[in-house]
Amino acid sequence: MPERASSSVHAVFEQLLAGIVTGRYPAGHHLPSERELARAVGASRPTLREATSRLAAWRLIDVRHGSGVMVRSPNEWSFDVLPAYLRFGGTALGPQGMARILADLLAMRRALIVDLYELTAGRVRKGGLDEVRRTVDRAWAARDDLGTFLREDFAIQRELLHAADFLPPLWLLNSMADPYFTLAQMLAGTASLPADYRTVYHRAFDAVERGNGRAAAKLMDGYFDRYDRKLRAALGF
Repeated sequence: MPERASSSVHAVFEQLLAGIVTGRYPAGHHLPSERELARAVGASRPTLREATSRLAAWRLIDVRHGSGVMVRSPNEWSFDVLPAYLRFGGTALGPQGMARILADLLAMRRALIVDLYELTAGRVRKGGLDEVRRTVDRAWAARDDLGTFLREDFAIQRELLHAADFLPPLWLLNSMADPYFTLAQMLAGTASLPADYRTVYHRAFDAVERGNGRAAAKLMDGYFDRYDRKLRAALGF
């Protein structure tokens, strides 16, 4: 008998992912047996195995031959889980728990980006950030088109790191793309984009090209401090 359309590997992965993130399958407990789980999600055992291998790659489960599949503690999960945690975890977290996660993400974003501006200073020649500047201008021009704005806004930091030939943080930033877009869409419309968006970025780029990382970091830190305070106030935390 053919599998139902809903039992694709991705669909099975999403079902199990949601079950783990919401606590239906608690940390420290075993998942049902392969036979029981395949029946519950309406999938073949090979499809189920592929889905669980993805869960294992995200460190959500520990597959132990001979002793079943154990759900791992959240403090062992990989960063890849974050979008699902935001999508599915709201009910389990409650309003206060979700607010805490959002506040933590804003703080992490601010710390990461501020550090990047300080570290890239001196790594680019004057005029080396011309493409990054154009990306800022495109983002600002698209500020009323959420999808385009988010793509260009995220590209600003990627272009900066590319111009500085700073690959390790660029790869780290790439891994954060999905969580970034999920968070940004959740917060869309919460607070208006600061009017000095373009000005702050261009001044920070000037400082980076002069090799003054401290000045660039200070500009970006002040910008995110103002913007994040508006976001937190609008969200009530």
